[in-house]
Amino acid sequence: MAVFTDDFNRADAADLGANWTEVGTHFAIISSNKCQCLVSNKDGFVYPTAFNPAAGMYAQLKMVTFGAVSHGFGCLLSQGSTVNNVNGYILKLQGTDYTNMQLIKAVDWSYYYTTGTLLGAAAMPSNGDIVRLECIAGVGQKVYINGVEKISTSDTTYTTGKAGLTGSSAGGAFPWYDDFEAGDWPLPGGGGGGSPFRIGSEGIWNRGMGHP
Repeated sequence: MAVFTDDFNRADAADLGANWTEVGTHFAIISSNKCQCLVSNKDGFVYPTAFNPAAGMYAQLKMVTFGAVSHGFGCLLSQGSTVNNVNGYILKLQGTDYTNMQLIKAVDWSYYYTTGTLLGAAAMPSNGDIVRLECIAGVGQKVYINGVEKISTSDTTYTTGKAGLTGSSAGGAFPWYDDFEAGDWPLPGGGGGGSPFRIGSEGIWNRGMGHP
């Protein structure tokens, strides 16, 4: 099983370093222990350079501070028609402008020119919460906050892509993230506590959240 983690505990820098690839948007290391989206009105995503998850994948992070507009992270992400547009599943953490987090099926997505489908919504996490998105191609998606399921959907549009961070903000009120993790999902044989999407002869059933 492949797992990528980044606690961002390193010297401040204008980007996330060689382990990350930027597609449009821009993230940096701040305060020697977290990452931040630094560019207003610029969309896209960043993803771990050498990490190539299977069609089943998860991504999770800890929220530190919400920005004023839009930010989030996603799975099965790929570039749209321009470097700033995104396809895939994005968990949009709306910041102070909105009250709900939203799971979006992004289709040539831009935060400022929305072209996507709302798949589900739930109350926003709080600063310090661990937020997790799980996607399995051909099966569906689940969202958890601190291990508690909040959103469950069954969209099957996207089958390949990356796990990564997305962001766009305004007025200098940029979001802060910490403790990013991504990996293949489910674990082979349903190990590590069990996959929430376990596939067997009886179909798909929910075992609750497990961690690698």
